[in-house]
Amino acid sequence: MEKLTYDQISTLIKQKEWGDDFVIGLDIDDEFLVDQYSDYVETFGAIKRVESGGFDSDSYYSSVKVFRVYHFIDHNVFIRFTGWLESYDGCQFEALEQVQPIEKTITIYEPISE
Repeated sequence: MEKLTYDQISTLIKQKEWGDDFVIGLDIDDEFLVDQYSDYVETFGAIKRVESGGFDSDSYYSSVKVFRVYHFIDHNVFIRFTGWLESYDGCQFEALEQVQPIEKTITIYEPISE
C-alpha cells in the first residue's frame, strides 16, 4: 500500500462523500470493522479511533458539538473530525483537520487528608 499524506486522505474522504458515514462507521467500535467497511480498509489500511468527545452547546435543541480523532496507522496520519450530533438529525461532521499527539504535563491541586 502506498503511503498517503493528510491531503490525499482528506481529498479521498471528500471525493467519495464518505464524511458522516465514514466517521459513524468507525464509531461502532474502537477497532475498525473489516467486513462492513472493506472499502475504507482497502483505501486506507488500518484505522483506529484514538480520542473522542463532545459537549452540550444548547440543551434546548439537543445538539452536541462532537469530535473524533483517528489514526490512519499505515500512513501515520492523525485526523480530527468535528461536527454536531443532533437528536433529530443524527451526526453531521463539518470539518476535518490534521492533528498530532502532543504530551503535556498538568498540575492539579488535591485536598490534604488529615
